[in-house]
Amino acid sequence: MEGFLGAFIRAKEVRDSYPIEIIALAKEVKDYLKKTLKEYPDEVLNGITQSAHAVDKARNRFSESHFASEAGSWLATYVRDLVNTQIRLLLHFM
Repeated sequence: MEGFLGAFIRAKEVRDSYPIEIIALAKEVKDYLKKTLKEYPDEVLNGITQSAHAVDKARNRFSESHFASEAGSWLATYVRDLVNTQIRLLLHFM
C-alpha cells in the first residue's frame, strides 16, 4: 500500500521529499484529492486514511498473526481486499 500511495503522490506533485510512512502517505493522498475533487464525498476519501491505519495497526501493533493464531489468515484476507479496493479507487484519479 505504501508503494502505491507514494507513486500516487509522486505522479501528482513534484517536490524534493515525500513521506515514507503509510499513514502520512495516506493523509497526503486524501488531502490532495479533497483539494482537487471538492464534490467527492468525504466519507469515501476518509476510507483512504482508515485503510492505512488498519494496515499499520494490524501489521505492526495489534495483530494476533504474530503469535501464529488463526487471526493471521483472516487479517491477511481483509487487508488484501481493503488495499485492492483502495488502489482501484485511486487508479480512477491518476
